[in-house]
Amino acid sequence: MRIFIASSWKNKDQVFKLAKLLENAGHSVYNFADFSKRTAAPIDEEELNSSFHSMNFTGKGYRNFISQIKYTDIINENRKAINECHLLILLLPCGLDANIDWAYAVGKGKPTILCGVPYIGSRCLNHQFADVIISNMDDIMLAIDKIKNNYAAITSLAVPTTNNKVEIHVSCSNFDEYGGKDG
Repeated sequence: MRIFIASSWKNKDQVFKLAKLLENAGHSVYNFADFSKRTAAPIDEEELNSSFHSMNFTGKGYRNFISQIKYTDIINENRKAINECHLLILLLPCGLDANIDWAYAVGKGKPTILCGVPYIGSRCLNHQFADVIISNMDDIMLAIDKIKNNYAAITSLAVPTTNNKVEIHVSCSNFDEYGGKDG
């Protein structure tokens, strides 16, 4: 199964730990923090935050800042990986960018797992859209099995289309063949 991990740069060590756990279980993992496996140029998250917070944006300034090619390349690579994944795991706590990656996956009809809890004082009621919510990584393999079983239970709703996409949902036996719920 192709899995996208979305989280905060502050959780980088936990992201690598989760990626290794999933890879050892035979999954293909997209780890946003592992630039050795990405084509986009690495960014310095501290430099990004420092330069961003020191700016007083007016007019087109914000759009121009986030539209720099070094950031656009990363966002496009993330979007492509989310489109191609079978499952997205949102590792909490995290910030806005990771939550937007997660929400994009939800909107694309991808199954999602929320793992962890938000920062103190932070909340997102829309996290209810997740297929599975767990409190820590110890339960991640059980959560993945639950996702697989949920999609296996609705096999009768899977209908391949002429362009090899799948309408509605696919069973686990077809998960790799069709690339997840929405192809």
